[in-house]
Amino acid sequence: MNNDNLTTQADVIAAVKKIGSTPEIIVNTDSFYESSSIIGKIYFQIGDFFFPEEGWDDFAVVILSWWLHAFKNSETVFSMLFMDGPFEVNVVRSDGKTLELTFIHKEKKLFIVSCAEEVLKKQLLNAARKIIIKSSQENWTTSAIAGLQKVILAFE
Repeated sequence: MNNDNLTTQADVIAAVKKIGSTPEIIVNTDSFYESSSIIGKIYFQIGDFFFPEEGWDDFAVVILSWWLHAFKNSETVFSMLFMDGPFEVNVVRSDGKTLELTFIHKEKKLFIVSCAEEVLKKQLLNAARKIIIKSSQENWTTSAIAGLQKVILAFE
């Protein structure tokens, strides 16, 4: 999907939202490689919609660390940013158990999805654990990986 189709895809998501699809964080560890950082496919999937897009490559260790820190340390509002491109997910804790996720591209709100706080927490931690396992299998040892491990432990 190219970014020109996002508005059209937002219409699709509005329909998906009505049937209660849950946002998933997709991490394809087979795509990961080590450069100056660990890079690989990481993106959200809600029904048939992908954000920023299906197969999105980014600095997975770094952004998951950011996301987990934000989730743990913010009381009401936080953002989950991507490093590559002007994409973010703005998260609002509406009642202590429910989150409202607003998917944003270039400051334009594309769509909003609600989910249980526990669902997003589980998605974040599962994605982070997959990356830690892959890093161990590949013998990748970086300060970013050590930081991600510490953030995971803070939840336990």
